[in-house]
Amino acid sequence: MFFLTARDEAALTDISAKPDVTVNVVAKQWNWDFNYIESGAYESSTMVAMTGKPGVAATLPALYLPVNKRVEFVLTSRDVIHSFWVPQFLEKLDVVPGKANRFQVAPTELGTFQGKCAEQCGAYHSAMLFQALISAAEGECGFFSPHSWWPLAVAASAAILFLGLAVGWWLVIIGMFLAALAVIGRIYEYFRGMRAV
Repeated sequence: MFFLTARDEAALTDISAKPDVTVNVVAKQWNWDFNYIESGAYESSTMVAMTGKPGVAATLPALYLPVNKRVEFVLTSRDVIHSFWVPQFLEKLDVVPGKANRFQVAPTELGTFQGKCAEQCGAYHSAMLFQALISAAEGECGFFSPHSWWPLAVAASAAILFLGLAVGWWLVIIGMFLAALAVIGRIYEYFRGMRAV
């Protein structure tokens, strides 16, 4: 029995594969910071006010992850022991001061998933929540990407608008139409990644 447990645990905690995205998760009383290593994006958050009123979820720290990409989490703590847990990842790992714990997942489902600290870490432990947003949007962790289609659409529509002012009104209408499509497309990408599952 021990052999099977050790074998399965070794397979689940294997981090030898090269990750597509590395996220340094910093736990602190009583919130989370998410640092996206490859893209150089660093997010710092403050404690969430749990009012019990609608809309609190929008103020939670957000962890942006791409779907179908291997993500490595490097877990560090600033103060006390915490535990990083997103139930849908089927993985929970302690965050210990002075030690970097690591694990990898490859999210396969789009949506918004609730994450939390699963280790009693002080007076406001229950408010130590976050959201994991799994998105199919191009770019590192859902941030704007130069490879995405919509910046090109915005640039093209702006050029057509300026050209239209000089040439004729019909180019202005085409430019406005393209700009509207670019904005609608970006809004769609954003909400597709935020859709609750």
